[in-house]
Amino acid sequence: MDKKGFFGPKSINPWFFEKNSINELSFYDTSELKNTLEKFIDFNLLNQKKIRLTLGAVSVEDGNRVCFDNSRQEVGPLHIMASAALPPGFPAITIDGKNYWDGGISSNTPLNVILEENISQKLLCFMVNLFPLSSKTPESIFEVFKRKKDIELSSRHREVIRQFCKIHGLKHTIHQLSKIIEKNKLINLPNEFAKQGCSSAINIVRFLYEDHSYDLWSSDFEFSRSSMQDHIEMGYAQVKKALENPTWLEVIQDDVGVVLREP
Repeated sequence: MDKKGFFGPKSINPWFFEKNSINELSFYDTSELKNTLEKFIDFNLLNQKKIRLTLGAVSVEDGNRVCFDNSRQEVGPLHIMASAALPPGFPAITIDGKNYWDGGISSNTPLNVILEENISQKLLCFMVNLFPLSSKTPESIFEVFKRKKDIELSSRHREVIRQFCKIHGLKHTIHQLSKIIEKNKLINLPNEFAKQGCSSAINIVRFLYEDHSYDLWSSDFEFSRSSMQDHIEMGYAQVKKALENPTWLEVIQDDVGVVLREP
């Protein structure tokens, strides 16, 4: 498989190396992707911060999640490549002397990036799952490999949302309590206490990829035309359905916390 402008096979299969640099230990070479990104993306415009871009990656050496964010740093093609460097198909990307892999290894739908911001206004988020959460029981070793990968790469948003709801309830209570204390002048409330409160709410619209019998265990690096067309058609159908009955546009109350909708 050779995708011009994206990636191509390595001249030497990594199985033949006893040891090598982390950048060489992959089945494909993505060096040509840098030129493609520079051709189609205006990085000067991107780094004017008019639209925020956050890219997830994970440090190879310490396993920590890293976010490259144009609101905090200059973002370039290597940051995008690092966020998509899924091993062993693609090589690690070195930035400022550190090596990075695709952030999906740590969390494929990092909702906590948004939730940790403590944003005061209501949020409408669209979440796209590229791997099925549910599937039939595996009946072959290849199906075991596939199901293992689906579970690893599918979103862990359920746990994140449950935790956020608990934290949001506490923050909402703090927000209401600080308003009462301030209104009645009961005590001199420290600013740090009031800052812990939050009255925001988040509305999540999730588009979920449905499993197919012909999906392979190599689905995370299988970019055939038929597979891409299948994803496009499924995404188009789900978005069309969501627009036909846009309940996700309904305003949610501040004390609700999180609403998860699946069109």
